[in-house]
Amino acid sequence: METDAPAPELARQEKALCGSCGDFICDPATENPFNCPQDCGGGPTCGDSVCCDGETPSSCPQDCPYLSDFCYVTPLGFASKSAAGLCAVCGDSYCDPSAENSYNCPQDCGSPAGYCGDSVCDPSTENAFNCPRDCGGGPVCGDSVCCDGETPSSCPQDCPYLSDFCYVTPAY
Repeated sequence: METDAPAPELARQEKALCGSCGDFICDPATENPFNCPQDCGGGPTCGDSVCCDGETPSSCPQDCPYLSDFCYVTPLGFASKSAAGLCAVCGDSYCDPSAENSYNCPQDCGSPAGYCGDSVCDPSTENAFNCPRDCGGGPVCGDSVCCDGETPSSCPQDCPYLSDFCYVTPAY
């Protein structure tokens, strides 16, 4: 004759796998001291994946990878700042303004306006010599560079005087 004694324990374990409040197991994925105090207790418990009630990165780094004024659940495996996404990572599709910008991480933050290679010739910073990709290899009237056949009569804004050499026209 088999005993039915293990059946209640099996039922309790099945409930625990589903994160049921009241199963005497604090499931960090669905429960915390606020929504299920009977399983998770009422106060801070270091190691329960909940950063709350005075826990800090110093007192409980496994629950609190970063300091916050609010309680939060720390997903399993997020026991470090880099794992929790707290360190800027170029290429993660998030532009972290604390460390990334369009110049040092264009893949996350987008390309800056007026840089060489943006397919726009910005006359304030680019010309046919320092950025032929954007400004072309030939003369561009209005780029503040007198060169490649431009003359005072064909392009007075770039060539205020005639010269046998290319030159940059200073801004007046």
